[in-house]
Amino acid sequence: MAMSYMPIPFERQLEESDGVMEGMYISHEYKKTDNQIVTIYTFSVHKFVGFSSNEIYNQNNFQIMVPGGTWHNESYHVEGLPQFSKNEQVVLLIKKAKRGFQLTNLGLGKYVIQTIDRKKVISSSVFANHNQLGNIDYNEYVRLVNKVFKQRFTGFSNGKNVYLQNELPVEKNVDRVPASVDKKTINNSNSNSMNIFWILLLLALLGSASRIYSKKNK
Repeated sequence: MAMSYMPIPFERQLEESDGVMEGMYISHEYKKTDNQIVTIYTFSVHKFVGFSSNEIYNQNNFQIMVPGGTWHNESYHVEGLPQFSKNEQVVLLIKKAKRGFQLTNLGLGKYVIQTIDRKKVISSSVFANHNQLGNIDYNEYVRLVNKVFKQRFTGFSNGKNVYLQNELPVEKNVDRVPASVDKKTINNSNSNSMNIFWILLLLALLGSASRIYSKKNK
């Protein structure tokens, strides 16, 4: 089956996706389901966003399914599907389906993590030479993921899901107070402080006047 692709801005691809997985390719196998031959790719997960811990709970067994493959000497070829190399570091844009996870827009959903001129980037597997999709700065990729999904990346520590807080861009809060404290509360607090000040001052003056009066009577 022939297939052609058009370059789509990366942010729009993210918006069309249910999640993003960053990890390493391990292996693949062919299966036949519903009279269709499919290829199932397995990855080791480094981090992800858009999925719950119940959906990605095994760090070394994340699987996606694409159409095509070979099953008992029967082949079904789909042109334009991504190819993976052993231990290849990838970013995958994922759609959730009834039968598991699939790549968003098939081949467009695969990006390769690499270093070019000492700069870490992700590159489209389909448009490797495209001026926008072929060399996306890694930090810009993280920023766009955070912007679209409004979630922190989740990774693994000792086999358990953990949030990667350093992946979120820092939002600078200038002249802001905690959300639980409003201006009325602050004003009341200031007013109470002033009342206490005047009461203490009055008591001090009364104490001084009392001592002066006692000395005069003596």
